[in-house]
Amino acid sequence: MRVVRAAGVSLRWEPRSAAVCGALAAVAACAAVLVVGSGEFPIAPPDVVRVLLGKGDPATDFIVTTLRLPRAVTGLLAGLALGLSGAVFQSISRNPLGSPDLIGFTTGSATGALLQILVFGGGAVAVTASSVAGAVLTALAVYLVAYRRGGGVHGVRLVLIGVAAAAMLEALNSYLITRAELRDAYEAAFWLTGSLNGRDWDQAVPLALALAVLVPAALLPARSLGMPGPAF
Repeated sequence: MRVVRAAGVSLRWEPRSAAVCGALAAVAACAAVLVVGSGEFPIAPPDVVRVLLGKGDPATDFIVTTLRLPRAVTGLLAGLALGLSGAVFQSISRNPLGSPDLIGFTTGSATGALLQILVFGGGAVAVTASSVAGAVLTALAVYLVAYRRGGGVHGVRLVLIGVAAAAMLEALNSYLITRAELRDAYEAAFWLTGSLNGRDWDQAVPLALALAVLVPAALLPARSLGMPGPAF
């Protein structure tokens, strides 16, 4: 580990971890260029890069910057958010294999969304709010059941109860979908699977702004959240 000090601020960093992150970022950028260039009207990677540098022709520029680039940016930002949240969850749980779906958070979020879609018929905002509420309520329920007076929450107990909660909620989700009308079931399955189809800058920009606030907020307590053990 190395320490860099400048203007009274010190920063600790792992050269190997930085190299891995840099390599992954380069791979992601190359993959994005290939994805942007694929489709019914294929565009060669050099032409995609030329458009991104502001040197492309109008037709190619429209296809890249208006139709395809927003989907690629939205996918990359969503992946960044999911990866960062997973790392924070593993650090908090002190388990390198920990994940929200393992202890029922993801399934609870899906249950909240499905109830709103299939039972209450709410719109996009209501579905999002119900999804968050479902995850929070599931997390609270799992924590309370796993809690022992005087002993706190043990990792193994938390995982076992979380797996049980996830199984029960998964059964409920399947029941809700099988009992729904075909159109509603299709909408629910589409929401659970997710899609970048039709994404534009109206979705990419708010996501970027949210990450601009949340990523620094997650990095500030990084030292206290750091998981013990060797880094990359």
